[in-house]
Amino acid sequence: MIFNISEGFGRKVKKIISTILVLIIASMALFSCGENTDNSGEQSLESNTEESKVETLDEKYAKILAFDTYHEMRVVKKGGYYNISYVYDNGAEYQTQLTRKRWGTYILGAYRYKDENGKTLTFVTDSTDCENVYNCGLSAGNTTFRGGNHGDYGVGGTDMNDDTKVNDRFTDLTFYDAKTKNPLTLEEGKVCTAQGLYVVEHPRIYEGEYKEENIIMEMERQYIFNGEDIFLECNIDVVHDTYFYTSYSTMLPISKAYGNMAKFYNQDGTEKTVQTPLVGKSNFGSNFSDNNDALKVEIWGEKNPQYHFIIEIYSAEQMQIKSQFKTRLWDMSPSQNKLYFSMFRTNAPTVIKAGTHWDTLARWSFSLQPDFVNPDEVDQKLGF
Repeated sequence: MIFNISEGFGRKVKKIISTILVLIIASMALFSCGENTDNSGEQSLESNTEESKVETLDEKYAKILAFDTYHEMRVVKKGGYYNISYVYDNGAEYQTQLTRKRWGTYILGAYRYKDENGKTLTFVTDSTDCENVYNCGLSAGNTTFRGGNHGDYGVGGTDMNDDTKVNDRFTDLTFYDAKTKNPLTLEEGKVCTAQGLYVVEHPRIYEGEYKEENIIMEMERQYIFNGEDIFLECNIDVVHDTYFYTSYSTMLPISKAYGNMAKFYNQDGTEKTVQTPLVGKSNFGSNFSDNNDALKVEIWGEKNPQYHFIIEIYSAEQMQIKSQFKTRLWDMSPSQNKLYFSMFRTNAPTVIKAGTHWDTLARWSFSLQPDFVNPDEVDQKLGF
């Protein structure tokens, strides 16, 4: 009997102890969970803070320009040109140029392809430009297109040394190996090779007589030629308060034979395909596909669909400032179309204050797509 009482008492004690232990363990677990919740909350907050950190343009551009592969590029100086080419394994060449304008600055232009049989196709001639042109002035009543192909005043032009007749002045041009950043020494007529080609140019845009108070913009253009890709980072400092009308940060003037089709990749994820007439037809001056909110455009020709171009910009905020037309395609002439990434407005000037800095990046890429098939339908027919 005593044994039985002791056994029952023992069981009660064990039960009480077990209950107490369970409560203690539960309390510890609850306390521990509270701590974990707080910690994970802190970690989550820290993580979210890290993820929400705004990437600077310098960081963004550095990632884009961090190439896994540098391709061998050839460059040769011939008179007022620097001819630049990328040679394929089969001997074909993709060719471009830096062309010296009469007033001294160099601009990007002349895209050609020489196939393995030696036949040369001209996509873009050297008489036009693919870069920056600004309709600007130090007063609203004295604006004109400046920069690129618009470096002088008047029809026929003048001597580049006449400071009152030009508005784009060349300072210097330097060539480097893009991979090593070692400077290159170029001799007239001699081919120089590099692992990617890096070129830095410093022009100034000004108004009237060439003196400090008339300088509108100090510019640094950094080109990288790497295989079928051309990148241009353009750093601009506005020196004096300047009035701007519709201007163009990036362009592609292309033969209709290789560029009467364009696909706009809009920022909202939609796409728009535009078709213009082929060579021989145009309603010059009135045919524009405007208000395409695209930072990237693909261009090809319906008769030669294997040759493709991608033109892209990487900073919508700075490269499409208060744009009236956004990304536009112009049915320019019977033989040529022109793509523009536009800035500012036409109906009223935009005043940009002295000290303003722009850092822009653009890409022009070429590719061969022998199996490409033209779309059955287009979204807009322009100029028909």
